[in-house]
Amino acid sequence: MKFKDKINTLRAFETVCYQMCIFLLGNQSSANQAAEAALIELYNDQDFWKAEEEGERHNRVRLVAKRRCLQQKILSC
Repeated sequence: MKFKDKINTLRAFETVCYQMCIFLLGNQSSANQAAEAALIELYNDQDFWKAEEEGERHNRVRLVAKRRCLQQKILSC
């Protein structure tokens, strides 16, 4: 998949990812950092790109976003 196609696909999940992060962290700055890290991770995530159904990709976005939020929370302590 080309760079531009990957970026366009990730943009479709950007809002969902950010909403998950803001819900879990409750802080806009931390949520921005966690969502950005999650999207970068997803860009390089072969499982995300191999998923054939959008529901599978949504699940992967939620999983990665949760993990990044947890890491962000640990770093802020």
